[in-house]
Amino acid sequence: MLGLSFAIAFFVDASLIIAAYLYTRFVFSGYLRKHHIKQWEQLLYGHEYRGLNILSFDKTAALWRFRCESNDDLGDPRISRMRRISIHLFNTAMIAWLTLIGVFLVGSIFFVLVLK
Repeated sequence: MLGLSFAIAFFVDASLIIAAYLYTRFVFSGYLRKHHIKQWEQLLYGHEYRGLNILSFDKTAALWRFRCESNDDLGDPRISRMRRISIHLFNTAMIAWLTLIGVFLVGSIFFVLVLK
């Protein structure tokens, strides 16, 4: 039963991470590309372009900074709402992942101590 619980928790967490990735990479970036093409091109191919951003869900570091650190909404109220959704999805997924790892480690230590 414990193994099934961990499997379900892992599946839910993986689903959250995938949802955060898809929302950030395709929905948020796609909306910028469709409605704000000049700014999107600047964020992807502008003077700050240093290659793909492997450590983030965004394609470039400039796009990550725009999504996470900037308050500029380009005059479009949907951008700030999409930005909040994207950040909340990512934070929820990371908190769930760290919690799952923590519970697994504490559970493993407890299990080893009880068997001794």
